[in-house]
Amino acid sequence: MTAPAFVDTNVVVYALGVDTDRRETAIKLLAEGVLVSAQVINETVSVLLGKQKFSREDAYEVAQSLLDLCEVLPVDTETIRAAMHLAAHYSLPHWDALIVASALLAGCDTLYSEDMQHG
Repeated sequence: MTAPAFVDTNVVVYALGVDTDRRETAIKLLAEGVLVSAQVINETVSVLLGKQKFSREDAYEVAQSLLDLCEVLPVDTETIRAAMHLAAHYSLPHWDALIVASALLAGCDTLYSEDMQHG
């Protein structure tokens, strides 16, 4: 059995965007049954309400779709401790480290994001 993939917020936002290539790739990834964390859901709502100018109703509809489509992982004490270690050890910004920690703790071997370098 293949380890599940984890997607970052930017992938979700691309699924709603106007860039056809990014949108198609993001939709395909989300349809494969990826994992996200509660952080990704919350960041998505924030981006949609802010930069994307979605109505609250539309942003929450997207969040509800993610809750139904993806396995959503909590950001708990273990995740935060792992993130602090990763941030310190690899000089990652804290929010990126939380994403990496969530993916690692879930046993993912693939993390889709544009926020970090490959590897």
